[in-house]
Amino acid sequence: MIATSFKEAIVEMMGEISKRIPDTHKQEPVRAYLTGAGAVHYYCNARVSDDVDLIMPFAVKIPEDLFVVWLTSFISNKR
Repeated sequence: MIATSFKEAIVEMMGEISKRIPDTHKQEPVRAYLTGAGAVHYYCNARVSDDVDLIMPFAVKIPEDLFVVWLTSFISNKR
């Protein structure tokens, strides 16, 4: 999947991470708290960040090969 917004890219990334968590550890919802500029952009669409900061109550091994393609277009009046 190619995300068309930063918000969609965050959701896609979390989905990819959740696939790697063993079912035995999914006996209750896995909570993750989005922080930093990524959170501001996610909720306000006001600031763009190219990284994602998460707080989780336990260690989760993030796949080394994890990436999400995010394509966007913008118009700039500056030349």
